Amino acid sequence: MSLLRDGIDLPFTNGFYQSRSLGLSAQQCINYRANISPVGALSAESLYQTEGIKGIIDSPGSVTCRGSHTMNSIPYEVSGNTLYRIDRTVNPDLTEVYTRVNLGTIKGSGRVIMASIWSSTGYEMAIVVPGQFAYYYTESGGTVESLIGLTNFDNPVNDVISINGFCVFLETGTNRVFHSNLNNVASYNALDFELITRTPKVIGLISFRGQMFIMGEDQILPYTFVGGSNFVFQYQPNSSIPSGLNSLHAKAITRQSFCYLGGGKNETPAVWLSTGTYPQRISNDAIEYLIRDINILDQAYIMYFAIDGGEFIALKVGGYCFVYDLLTGRWHQRRSSVGDNEVAWRVSSITKAYGKLIVGDDIDGRTGYLSNDNTEYGVNVRRSFIMQPFDNRGRHVSLKSLVLAMDTGYDGDMVLEWSDDDGHTWSDGLQRGAGGIGDYGRHVRWDRLGSSAYSRTLRFGTSSDSKVNVNKVIALP
Repeated sequence: MSLLRDGIDLPFTNGFYQSRSLGLSAQQCINYRANISPVGALSAESLYQTEGIKGIIDSPGSVTCRGSHTMNSIPYEVSGNTLYRIDRTVNPDLTEVYTRVNLGTIKGSGRVIMASIWSSTGYEMAIVVPGQFAYYYTESGGTVESLIGLTNFDNPVNDVISINGFCVFLETGTNRVFHSNLNNVASYNALDFELITRTPKVIGLISFRGQMFIMGEDQILPYTFVGGSNFVFQYQPNSSIPSGLNSLHAKAITRQSFCYLGGGKNETPAVWLSTGTYPQRISNDAIEYLIRDINILDQAYIMYFAIDGGEFIALKVGGYCFVYDLLTGRWHQRRSSVGDNEVAWRVSSITKAYGKLIVGDDIDGRTGYLSNDNTEYGVNVRRSFIMQPFDNRGRHVSLKSLVLAMDTGYDGDMVLEWSDDDGHTWSDGLQRGAGGIGDYGRHVRWDRLGSSAYSRTLRFGTSSDSKVNVNKVIALP
C-alpha cells in the first residue's frame, strides 16, 4: 500500500510487450530488467538497471568479434580473421592486465562455432566457420591448423559440439554427422558417422546433459552415447521433439534446459525452451510479430548468461536484442549508444573466465566484461520504460501528479513523457533531478499533468551514469 495519501501504485515492470495494436499496449523496457523481491520490501517488483561493460582490451583493428569460448579456464576469441587467447596478469597491487595472444588465422566471414575437449597432452579446440572452413588448436601445438584435408575430414562443416570426449560435426550440404576419435580433435575414422534420414534437413547440433540433439527444420532428434566402434551415438526411438531449429546460431544451453529459435511444421519462428522433452514457448506474440518479417532471420543468434542469481537468454536478430529473464518470465530490450545512434546491444559473445563474464564486441572488436558500471566502455547507457496504458473505463482521465520512488542521492535524473494517442506521439519531456550526492530518501515528483479524453501512456527515460533503479510509480489523481 502506498504511504502517499490517495496514491495509486501503477504497474511498471511488465517488460517488453509492444503490441501490433499500440492502443492495447506500447510497453517497452530498454536497459532495465524486472526484479522480483524475494522478501518483503517497499514493493514486490522493481526495475533494475542492466549491467554496464568495462573494457579490458582495446580493439585489435577495424574488426568485430565473431565468437568466443573458454577452454581450460582461459578465454579465446575470434576477432576479424585471427584467433586470440586472452591472458591475464595480476599485479602485486591486485590490478589486472589483459593481453591478446595471436594464435593464427581463421579465414572466412560471419560467426564461428567453437568446442573443446581434453586430451592427455592438453586441451584441444575445434573452430568452425559454417560452410567455409574448419580449424583446430591444441595447447600442446600452440598454433591454428586446418581440419579440412585431414584423413577422413574432406569437406566443410556447419556445426560442431563436444560431448563425452568427442568433437561431433555436421557436414555442410548433407545430413551426415560424424565425430573425432576419443580425446583427439585431429584424428578421424571413415566409419564414425551417421547419415540422418529421420528429418529432411539437419540445421544444427546441441549437447545437453550428456545427450546429443540433432536439430532439423521441423523436429529435434535425441541421441544417446552408447560407445563401441563406428558411430558412438544412437537414436532414441519414439522420443523426437516436434519442433525444429530456424537459425544455426540461434541455440544455447541454460542451467536446466536448452533454448532455440524455431518451430514445428508450418509454424512461424518462436523462442522455445526444452529439457529434452516437449518444448515450452517463451516468446510472446509481440516479439514474434516483429521478427517474422526480418529477411535475415537465418543470421539470428542466441547468447546465454547468468548474473546476480538471474539467468538470461539474449536473442539478437535484425536491429533488435531481446533478452528473456528465466527468473521473472519477462522480456526486455538491450541497446547500446554509438555516437548519436542507438543500436542493438553491442555484445556479440559471452564467455565466463577469470571470475567474469567476458564479452566480445559487435561494433569495433574491443573486449570487456559485464560490470556494475552504469556505462558501456565509458559511454552513458540510455534507459527507458513505457508502462501499460491506463484509462477510466471510457471516461475522462485526470492525472494530478506522479511520484517515482527510485534511487536518489546519486546525482541522477529522470525524464517523463506521456502519450494520449496510444503511443503514436509523445509530449515534451519533463526532467526531474533525483537528488545531488548524498541527498537520499526523497521522491521524484511531477505535478499539473493535466488530463486525457480516453487513456494515457507514460514513458520514463534517463541517460544518467548514476544509480537510477526504479522501485515504484505512484499516481495522485
